Amino acid sequence: MANTDHPEKDLEDIMVHPLFRKAATTPAESWISTMASVNALLRDGINKDRLLIFTGDADGVCRYNGFDDIWDPKGDCKVRLENQDVRFNSKIIFETRSRDLIALISECVCEEGMHYNFRVPSLGDDVEKIGKYDLAIRNFIATIIRKAISGTTLVSALEDLQIIVKHIFRLQRQPEKAIEFVQEYVQDLKLDNCTNRPADIGLFLAWTERTHWSKAFVETFAHCVGMLNCGVLDQEALDDVSPTTRALLEHSCTHMHYCLTTVEMPMTIFGISPAILGELGDHAGIKQSLLAFQEFLGQHYAQIYGKWPPPVHQNSGHWITRSIVQRLQQDFGNLYDLIVETEHRDSTADPADPFGCGLDREQLFKSWDRQCGFNPLPHANPKAPDYYPTLVVEPDEEKGARRSSLIPAMQKHVKKGPELHNIYSGATNEGTYVSTFCKAFLKHEASSKHEEMDTHDGRLGRWIVVYCMMQLLSKVAVDIQGLRHSRGVEYFLNADLDGTPPWNPDDFPVTMRPVSAHYSWAALFAKANRPPRRVSKNSAKKDSKAKFIVEYLPDGRVMLKDADGHVVFR
Repeated sequence: MANTDHPEKDLEDIMVHPLFRKAATTPAESWISTMASVNALLRDGINKDRLLIFTGDADGVCRYNGFDDIWDPKGDCKVRLENQDVRFNSKIIFETRSRDLIALISECVCEEGMHYNFRVPSLGDDVEKIGKYDLAIRNFIATIIRKAISGTTLVSALEDLQIIVKHIFRLQRQPEKAIEFVQEYVQDLKLDNCTNRPADIGLFLAWTERTHWSKAFVETFAHCVGMLNCGVLDQEALDDVSPTTRALLEHSCTHMHYCLTTVEMPMTIFGISPAILGELGDHAGIKQSLLAFQEFLGQHYAQIYGKWPPPVHQNSGHWITRSIVQRLQQDFGNLYDLIVETEHRDSTADPADPFGCGLDREQLFKSWDRQCGFNPLPHANPKAPDYYPTLVVEPDEEKGARRSSLIPAMQKHVKKGPELHNIYSGATNEGTYVSTFCKAFLKHEASSKHEEMDTHDGRLGRWIVVYCMMQLLSKVAVDIQGLRHSRGVEYFLNADLDGTPPWNPDDFPVTMRPVSAHYSWAALFAKANRPPRRVSKNSAKKDSKAKFIVEYLPDGRVMLKDADGHVVFR
C-alpha cells in the first residue's frame, strides 16, 4: 500500500527524475510499496517462469516471484493497459516536473471520487516493434522512481523501454535523447555490470554497439575477452554482435593468450632472461644468491597454493589467474618499496655502481627493458647494506690436537660482526609496510646458507629477480583504467582495445585508458588503487623508545649504551 500520508514538501526538496533534477535537489525516499501481481500484464502464451527481474549489479538478476512493487491498487492515477486498469500514485508524475509527462495526465471525476488518468501516446508504426507493451509501460514507470525493470532478457526490456520513452517525450526526431534516457537509467541501477554473467553479456554488448554507447561497449568488450579467454563464454553467446566486433574479440583474445603465456612461462620458476644470466658469468656470488632466491620463492608459494606452479585450469589452459597475479604483484610491490634505493648515495664509488662490484645494473636493465618493450622502473638500485662482512673461517685443527690455553676462545669470533638479519634489515626503507612476504624475505636473507656470501652480492642477486618479476607482472596485472565494474572478477581485464569502438575508434571514452607499457608500472602503484600503507610496529614505536648505541664485543656478546654512554645491557 502506498504511503499516501507522506508529508507535502516543496518542489525543490522532492524526488525528481535525474534528467530534470536540479543540482541542489535531494531525492526523497519513494513511497511505492508492494502491490498487485504483474501476471495480468503479460500477454497470453508468456511463461511467467521466464520473466526476470533486473535489480542491477553483478548478482542483480532473479526469477519473477509473483509480486510487483510498482502498481498500487489504492493509487490515484489510472493507466489503461490491454485488459485491465492499473493504478499508481500521481506524485510519481507530478514530481518529475516534466511538461511532457504532466501533459499525459488528465483529471477525472467518477463514483470513486476525483482521480487522474495517465494516457500513453500512440506508438504508431513502432507498435509492431515493441515486444511486451504492458511490460514496457510498467518499466517506464519504474525508471522514473528508479525501481527494477522486468523482462525475458535485459536487452529486450531496454529496447521496448527505448520505444516508449521516444513517444512519451516526443523524441521521434531526436531518438538519441531516448537512448540517453535509457542509458542513464542503466548506469544508475548498474545494469551495465555484466561481471561473471556470461548469459547476458553477449546480448548487452550487441545492444551497446547498436546504440553507439562507447563507454559501455568498451567495458563490456573487456569483460567478454576475459570470459572468452578463461573458457566461461562460448562463441554462440556472441551471435548478435557484428562481424567487426567478433573479429576484434578474436584478435584481443589472441593477444591476451600471448601475454599470459609470455608471463606464465618464466613465472613458473621465477626465471630470469638468459641475456641477464650471461652478464653474471663473472659474478658467482650474485648468481648464487639469485638461484637461492628463486628456490625460496618456489617453496614460499607452494606452501600457499599447495604446489608451484598451481594446476592448470581446464577451461583456460593457463595456471595463472587474476587473483594469483594480483597476489604476486602486491608481494613484489611491497618488497620493492622495502628495499629500493630512492636517493643518491654519497659515496666515492662509481655512481653507476654504488655496490662496487663492477656490474652495471642500470645498463643491464635498460638493455633488457628495451628488448622486452618495458618502460624502466623509476629506480634500478636496491639499498646497499651499510655493513660489509667478511666471515673468517679458521682451518679445522688436526684431530687430537690441543688448543693452547694461551689462545683465547674469543679469537674465533673476530670479524664476524653483527648478525645478517641486522645487516639486511638495516638496509630497508623505514616506515614502509613490512608484509608477511617481506618478513619471509628478510628471514631468507639472514639464513645460515648466506653467511659466507658477501652481503652486497646477496642483495644484488635477489634484487635482479625482484626487478624482472615486477616488469613481467606489469603485462598482466594492470586492468584497463576507468572500468566501472571489476570487483570479484577472476578473469583478466587487460584486453587489447585497439579498434574499439568499431563504429568509430576516435569515439574511445576519454575516461578510460587501454593497457600499455606507457603507464602499466605507474598504474600498479597509483595511490588511488593501492591499500593504505601501514607502518610496522617496530617503526611505529621507534620514536617513543630510548635511543641505544649497539657495540659488539670481541667475545660475541652485545653491549647496549644509552645516549649518555651508560651501559644498559651486556
